Amino acid sequence: MFLGHRTAIRPNRPTASPAPRICNRIRSTLAHRNQHSDERNALIADQGFDRDEKVLLHVARLYFLAYTDPCEPHWEQAIDHCVGSFGPGRGPRIAYGVTDVLRAMREARKGVFRFTNPCCAKCAARLTDGERLLINTIASMRRGDKARARVNALMLCEGHDTSILLDAAQRLSASMEALRA
Repeated sequence: MFLGHRTAIRPNRPTASPAPRICNRIRSTLAHRNQHSDERNALIADQGFDRDEKVLLHVARLYFLAYTDPCEPHWEQAIDHCVGSFGPGRGPRIAYGVTDVLRAMREARKGVFRFTNPCCAKCAARLTDGERLLINTIASMRRGDKARARVNALMLCEGHDTSILLDAAQRLSASMEALRA
């Protein structure tokens, strides 16, 4: 695994002997420079995401960084970003909803998930196919288009059972709407 444009997280599976996690900022910085801005990935600006969906993407990326680099306070940054974007009443609940969606995705998905580095403005302007499918799943659920959400989730989960992911996306979208009122 490396940090940078094509950072990856492994699926949520227990291992017989977990390897110790070691922070190595120098290695990840060098890997990031070598992987800067893959032009094949789509621009976020071209996706039609609304403000809330862009915030959810950024928060998800911070959570992904927390999985790959546990020595940095990325979890706190994700919650702070939600509070800053949605307010102190809605922010923590939405941050938890994103965590719930990501936990469900990690359980359903078997392959490696690639994401872009939210800490680099050039990289963060683009999104991987996995990120696009994730946000499209949530966006479709928010708009009440369950069929489109199911298609995106099926591709995101690589054909595996999507029920837990769709349930989590539904809970997130419902809480976003309930908290809006």
